[in-house]
Amino acid sequence: MLTTIIYDSSEKIGHQAEYIEHLMSYIIAKEESIKGKYVFVLHPNIISHLDKIVLDKILKLDSLIELPNFLLAKLKENHSFLNRYYNSKLEEKYLNKLMSSYSRVKVIFMALDNQILLASRRDLYNAHCQGSGIFFRPLAAPIRSDRPLKDRSLGMLKKFLKLFLVYWLSKNSSIKKVFVSEDTEVINWLNRHIKSGLFHYLPDPVKKLKIEGRVNWRNRHSISIYEPVFLVFGSMDTRKNLVNIIRAFGLFKDKKNQKNGTLLILGSFVMPEYKIIVEKTINTYCNHCFTSIIIDDRFVEDDEMGQVFSECQIVVMPYLDFHGSSGVLSRAAEYKKAVITSDEGLVAQLVNKYKLGHTVDPKNIQQISLLMEKSLSHFVDETLRANFLANKDPYLFSNTLLNDDSH
Repeated sequence: MLTTIIYDSSEKIGHQAEYIEHLMSYIIAKEESIKGKYVFVLHPNIISHLDKIVLDKILKLDSLIELPNFLLAKLKENHSFLNRYYNSKLEEKYLNKLMSSYSRVKVIFMALDNQILLASRRDLYNAHCQGSGIFFRPLAAPIRSDRPLKDRSLGMLKKFLKLFLVYWLSKNSSIKKVFVSEDTEVINWLNRHIKSGLFHYLPDPVKKLKIEGRVNWRNRHSISIYEPVFLVFGSMDTRKNLVNIIRAFGLFKDKKNQKNGTLLILGSFVMPEYKIIVEKTINTYCNHCFTSIIIDDRFVEDDEMGQVFSECQIVVMPYLDFHGSSGVLSRAAEYKKAVITSDEGLVAQLVNKYKLGHTVDPKNIQQISLLMEKSLSHFVDETLRANFLANKDPYLFSNTLLNDDSH
């Protein structure tokens, strides 16, 4: 029997947590004996963010393994390239021991961007073990010509290193398929220049939220039902560009005719020190409107997430150094909300193609501020929105990933 190990050692919660939940739901819905057929090996941070009902069913099937403490302690140490290399050796040993319990194994790496060193290791595989995985950003971002020389030089180095690592991964004959989330242009480029037929399109699924009861999030934050809400949602780190967003919102509120508007920053802060920087920015640049900026530092459950997206006006996401797919964009489109996003990368391409909002230089505070005003009168085109969401079915995603014919 073939055993599929779904592996993710990422400490940071991102897209892949929702992906894992989709896979679990798909497996449970198959209504067949799956004991020993699928095994999820996950970081406890990811496990803690999974739907409790789905998780309980997977636990009853003995299909979940939490990464051991000795490995977690090592993975938590500084994330230098050298450290990541040594950690990949530890993860390889751990996986080899785990896989020895099964006759035939397929390993699916849920975040190759973080696990490429591990997935590339030759000693991880044998005649009875093969691998596949998901890339969100297989290529480093292009460098803007208007950036300082130091930034451009560092960017070129990162670009070369990432390309080399992807090339090295492709030379591992045990890696049968590499899925890339959403980006057909990058997939075509990789198949032309790296290895033909290895890279495949993966639809980015949108979870259908079942809202039971009404979560009165506006009351919680004392926001009037007539107040337009600018939403920043997700895990909060420096890529969210909160400093520039807050400064832009301050300019937006400065306008004489602009009295209404609340900026809601909703989601868990990855680094406490970043939250301090954000709070200082509010005190420095938005002292006149600090009551209109709300930071809600916590993980948001599905029922409340659906309510917030359905009742906000604009989703603000001009992220820094972010060039992969985005679940926030899909969620905004599902609820017919316009977005303000960065003018580079896959998200910008999708926003422009399907007229889902506006794009902007993420460092241009003045322009972000102007778009906050402009976006209030932007209406998402229903036909284009439907086309964008057409292939974002969790079943299609799970079926593509688990039932590929390469193993």
